[in-house]
Parts: sequence; structure tokens; C-alpha cells
Amino acid sequence: MPNKKNKKSDLTIVREALGLTQSQFAERLGVSASMIKKVEEGKRPLSPDLSARIFAETGLIFVNKGVADEAWTNKTFSYTKDDRETWMKEIQFNQKAAEAAARLVSKTVELMLVAAARPGLQKSYQVWNAIFQALERVKNEFHMEKHIEAEMRDRHMTETGRFTVRELRANPPLARLWNFRDDPKLKDDQALLLEKTVGRLPIKELFNICWQHRELLSEIVRTKESDLTDEQKLKMEQALQSIDKQMDHETEKFIGHTI
Repeated sequence: MPNKKNKKSDLTIVREALGLTQSQFAERLGVSASMIKKVEEGKRPLSPDLSARIFAETGLIFVNKGVADEAWTNKTFSYTKDDRETWMKEIQFNQKAAEAAARLVSKTVELMLVAAARPGLQKSYQVWNAIFQALERVKNEFHMEKHIEAEMRDRHMTETGRFTVRELRANPPLARLWNFRDDPKLKDDQALLLEKTVGRLPIKELFNICWQHRELLSEIVRTKESDLTDEQKLKMEQALQSIDKQMDHETEKFIGHTI
């Protein structure tokens, strides 16, 4: 009679077939190694989120008792690196498919934000903020930062903005973001077309998001139709001041750098 105590879980068998440690497997899935360890040992139930991640990586649908397929519950089932390679070839996006998927995600985000802005709901900012946090979490879980930067470098992406000299002089953080170099010869009402590279310095992208937060909060405070109480407005103002300090701090990190 087999010793149940020493019997490997289906997840362990699949992971070992791929030649991965628990840490390596966890990194591929975007979760912690301790989570994989506990699930393999039966100390933690398999969540729907983890099951979905395992399916995306292996093509196998797992439930708490193992692979959700009777053919995999007998002693003859096997899983190999070739099985995974076949699965990967079937599901991976090429560039056109990735762009189409991005459009779908973009449309979904747009729908969520517009729905959250419906009269009486007042959830638009909360949803917008949550989406940004979710994107940041996915980027960190799958260690995407260096790959995103590589893609940005390949694209040589730039962004163009039009500002008056008065705007730039009144907002030093904005001037730094757009690499504005002041000159006494420039007149306040003069319009400038400035260009900045996007994605080359991670700190600049963080700064850009921070600036967007500030502008949005400023707009909320300025809106006459807002139902914010005086106390809420005060908190908003305090948040603006905090963000200003953060932007100044982050700006100092890249002053003097050229892209």
C-alpha cells in the first residue's frame, strides 16, 4: 500500500517535470515560493487566481485535489517540457495579436472608467487609481520592468507637448519633466513645443504618473460642482502638497541626466 505521506502532489510532479525549483516556478507564475510550497504540501487550498496562473503556464486545469482531468489521476499520467512547449506555441501572442489584446484591455479599462463616472456613483477616481495599482502589481509580479524598458528603447518613443513659457516658469516640476531650459529672452506668452523621450528613465515615468495624479486632484478641488465637503477639500489640498514634495524628491534623482 503506497505511503500517502510521501506521495507527491500533481503540482509537484508537473513542476519537477519542468525542472524548476519552487522559487523558479513561483517566479514564472508571479507568486511567492512559500505559496507554492504550501499548496504542494496541502497546507493551503488552491485559489481560483493561482489555478488560472498555473493553467496559463502549463495548460493544465488544477483543482485542490490535483489536475481536473480523470486521465491524470491514474499512475500512468505524465507531463513533460515538450507538453509545455506545445502549449506555449499555441497560446503565445505574436506582435499583431498582442496589439489586438492591448486594444481589448484598453477598451475594457475605458468602459470601467466611464461606468464608474456615471452620475451618483462617484467611483471614477477610485477605479482609475485601482487600475494603476493593478498594472504596477502585474509588472512587479512578472519582473517586467527591464523588458518594458527594452521595448521602449526599441521604439524610441517620444511624447510632444505644447506649453507657454509662463506655465513652465510657474511649475518647475513640469519644466524639469519636459527638459525646459529657461532663457531671459523668452516671453511669458510665447508657446513652446517640447519633446521628451518616454520610457528611458523609469523614474521619469513614475514622475509622469505622479504629475497626472496631481493634475487630477487639482481638477477635483477646482470643480465648482463637486460635492466634496470642506473637510474633504482640505484633505485633497494636503494630498496635493504631499505629492508636490514627492515629485520634487523624485525630480532631484534625475536632474543633470540626459536621455
